[in-house]
Amino acid sequence: TLLVISGNSIKGNYEMVDVGFGLASDLEGKDLKGKILVTNVGAPDRMSPADLFSLGNEKAKLAKEAGAIGVVERFNIPSVPWPLIVNYLNRTQLVMDSGESSELPYIWIEDVKNQVKEVVAANPTIEMAVSGKQNKSIDGKNVLAVIEGTDKNLKNEYILLSAHYDHVGVGRPDAAGDSIYNGARDNAVGTVAVLNAAKYFAANPPKRSVLLALWTAEEKGLLGSAYFAEHPLIPLDKIIYNLNIDGAGYNDTSVITVIGLGRNSADPLVSEAVSEYGLKAIADPAPEQGLYDRSDNVSFAKKGIPAPTFSLGFTAFDDEINKYYHKAGDQIDSLDLDYVSKFWKAYILSAEKIANAATKPVWTAGDKYEEAGKKLYGIQ
Repeated sequence: TLLVISGNSIKGNYEMVDVGFGLASDLEGKDLKGKILVTNVGAPDRMSPADLFSLGNEKAKLAKEAGAIGVVERFNIPSVPWPLIVNYLNRTQLVMDSGESSELPYIWIEDVKNQVKEVVAANPTIEMAVSGKQNKSIDGKNVLAVIEGTDKNLKNEYILLSAHYDHVGVGRPDAAGDSIYNGARDNAVGTVAVLNAAKYFAANPPKRSVLLALWTAEEKGLLGSAYFAEHPLIPLDKIIYNLNIDGAGYNDTSVITVIGLGRNSADPLVSEAVSEYGLKAIADPAPEQGLYDRSDNVSFAKKGIPAPTFSLGFTAFDDEINKYYHKAGDQIDSLDLDYVSKFWKAYILSAEKIANAATKPVWTAGDKYEEAGKKLYGIQ
């Protein structure tokens, strides 16, 4: 089974050559012009799903520079089921266009039994006909605004308030025939929170400036926030904190779940703000889900900016969460709006306390993003 990862169509008879992992050291000194390279996916020390994709792009670029006309990678990782890969990749996807899309055919072939290598050795010339990947350009829009701070010095620092405004669109109909996925919890609640914050801070600006952002394409891979993090309109070292909103829903209206609570010095201000509305801030109850690194906040945490996600209260991923998460039933009439109103107010108050604080937030010592923070802000 073949999967076209990227590149144009290809048809004809070609010589194939096995080049190990297809890294620069594997290609050095070889005549590869006009040939199709056969490689292993990943690299000896890089086998995570993210590595497989990022390395593949690197290999395709190296192959093109060497004069090759295609790359076929042997997907031979038994721990990752091939049907899972097929289901994930063999569908319409949205990716960020860096302007450097490869025209070189780049293909994965199932080879858990490691048979392709022997086939290539026995039959180095093959006939190949593969349709290229069909790409269509789509414009996505982040929505941004700035409210200037009141302090003559602190106004040069920004607190970023963010949420993604996209959801998953039209999907499989539920039992009632509803196929419109409204995304009230995920993430209309967050979108409204940022809009409410904009209204409040426009009338009551804090000492620091407020950067408000509604991101596009979070559901397609954090694309909107990732783009801004790579092409910021404000220098990232001027953004001292990001309070993001995202979530799957709630099952406890006495709490607000802060994904990342305990990881930076502003946490007491968040807990204090939440308690003023009769609620309690709790940390991530499901760390095994890796939620901190699955929402837009991580686009900024990776750069060194303290960036928790302020979520509706949940204490476990239970049936109450799964009933609505990415389901057609996630509609406004299913929300406890009294609780959601407290959530919005606690969010704004948390942001206000941090924007007016005498000191900037810093990462907790030993956090995996602490070094990135020190580098970004020039902390010794």
